[in-house]
Amino acid sequence: MSFREYEVKNKPLFASMKRAKTALLKEHAKACSIDSFFAYMEKRYGVDSECIEYITFYDYVFDSEAFHYNIAYIYTTPSLKMRDILFEDREEITKDTGWYPMVSGSRANFTSIKIAESYKYWNIVRHKPPYVHLGKPISIKSVACDISSTALMLKCEKGNILLDTGFEVEEDNISDVDFIFMSHFHRDHSGGLYGFLKKREVPVILSGITLEYLLNLRGIDVDDKRRLLKNAVLIESIKERSYINNTIEFFDSYHCPGAYGLKYKCYGEVVIYPGDICLLNGFYDFSDKFQRVINHTGKANKSIITDCALVPRGDFAITDKDFEAVAESILSSEHNQIFVSRGAEMLFNVYIRLFRMAIDEHKDWLFIMNDELFYLLRNVLRNWLLPEYKGDPFVEHVIGKSGINYAETQRLYPISAIEQFDGYNEKRIMYLVTLNDIQAIEEISDTSCMDMYLTGPLALAKNLEETLGNCQFNSVHKLSSPDWSFHSDKEAIRELINDTVNDDTKLILFHAFPKVIKKFIKEFPLEVQDKLGVVSQTELKF
Repeated sequence: MSFREYEVKNKPLFASMKRAKTALLKEHAKACSIDSFFAYMEKRYGVDSECIEYITFYDYVFDSEAFHYNIAYIYTTPSLKMRDILFEDREEITKDTGWYPMVSGSRANFTSIKIAESYKYWNIVRHKPPYVHLGKPISIKSVACDISSTALMLKCEKGNILLDTGFEVEEDNISDVDFIFMSHFHRDHSGGLYGFLKKREVPVILSGITLEYLLNLRGIDVDDKRRLLKNAVLIESIKERSYINNTIEFFDSYHCPGAYGLKYKCYGEVVIYPGDICLLNGFYDFSDKFQRVINHTGKANKSIITDCALVPRGDFAITDKDFEAVAESILSSEHNQIFVSRGAEMLFNVYIRLFRMAIDEHKDWLFIMNDELFYLLRNVLRNWLLPEYKGDPFVEHVIGKSGINYAETQRLYPISAIEQFDGYNEKRIMYLVTLNDIQAIEEISDTSCMDMYLTGPLALAKNLEETLGNCQFNSVHKLSSPDWSFHSDKEAIRELINDTVNDDTKLILFHAFPKVIKKFIKEFPLEVQDKLGVVSQTELKF
């Protein structure tokens, strides 16, 4: 190993310890020193020992058993060979070293921007917030180059706030921005950030998970990452500061991991921007919490810039028990299976469901996934393990308090490591990929022997043959449910409007095409219509 990274813990490891205890009960050497353990692994495995990323040594006596445990919890790079060897050699390693090796996947590190090339930039992440007191809010308009993405200019008396960056921000508006607020990491909201900062550097307020996701995107130049880090202001580091809260508040916005909304307050005027939001789906009801965010403003004129995607519930292929509707076919199949989506965000939800299913049904499946999803899981793990972060509602719903480590498991491999699976047939593989990843699978395996599941909006694609091209599969299924939506449907938006609109509160709707939203608005009485607006490229006064 070129370096030795480790830590020692004198407290219990909460995992299945039956096999470890059996091995440690047998005659074995006294637990060697840590240096000796590393030397042993280097000698035994040679160059393959480079696949060991990190080791946590657990040295403790479990009181209820009065048994002394010596566990070497080994984090490994995505190496199929090394993980298999370590599993096979567990008892022998215990006998020789006195340490029982438990094999894990790649370590999450809790903040990946601290490692490798980005480490030297960490200390320049800005914790001092920008000047946010920009005066009374005046208007809102879309400044995204692409109508299908979200970049909104909140104009104030003394400056402007850019709410998300869409795929790209219109050139004419870049010079007018004082700071950027990023609600979440989805590409239609964050795709234009790197390009914007190349043209003009301004402070960027965003969550730690959003920052890490953006830094892990492939194909981004190191200088661009440095520029983002230099201008980043982490929400978690400033959201409790009173001199910020007098003007700006942040609130959890249920849409994806690391999502936040923003509340801007000045001179009796309040603008609330939750980013994308789902008020209600199959496992979470956010509507009451959002109402509390709206109501917790005192006496003020409120303008709520609301995600109005108007998800077409009736068009979904599966409408009753979502994932459970196809669970039987997934479990009973002997084939490898490919779950395909247009982006990592939907795959995240599919993977969490599949991983829980594998644990509950005692399946030893391996998971090969889109690289963005692989790194996203590592970033989101903090939500589940660290008490200072609130848990993601979807993860809490599926994983609960079970203690299942879905992000560091040895079952997990990125698609970029797929070559080592050429000809592999020992265990079933679950692929979680985008359409762009399928070619890599075809190069090492015969997809005609695999079951294909189209997930999310991709399941609703009408030109299915064109979408899949020449790919051949054993079977093709659709997995898309209203319960899995992370946008609000028409009924949820209608209820929000009816519960919220009054003399001092109006809603400004975005996300669907303006003509679609305008048609929806006409369904309300005239007195309600007067309190509803539509975001467009024309400035809308508050």
